[in-house]
Amino acid sequence: TRYSVFSLWDTYRNLHPLLTLVYPERQTDMLRSMVDMYKEHGWLPRWELFGRETYTMEGDPAIAVIVDSYLKGLRDFDVEAAYEAMKRSATTPGKDNPIRLKFIV
Repeated sequence: TRYSVFSLWDTYRNLHPLLTLVYPERQTDMLRSMVDMYKEHGWLPRWELFGRETYTMEGDPAIAVIVDSYLKGLRDFDVEAAYEAMKRSATTPGKDNPIRLKFIV
């Protein structure tokens, strides 16, 4: 199942941790969807809408969702690609990183 329209800034602290505990199959599908978005577009979603990243909000909330889910035992997704995506987002300089681009002065 493919999920989209992630508003992760609104959901990473409450909804996703709950889904991990109560509906792990659904959360796993969401993790797979996020990793697929990375594979398709080169970045994890922050607030993907209508099949495109909006680059609004701040931070990298997908990282918190993936790590929390992984630490709670959800591992049936491409963990290596997820790690690669998280590392890329954390280490790519701002001018080359659309997730952090707005912070360049």
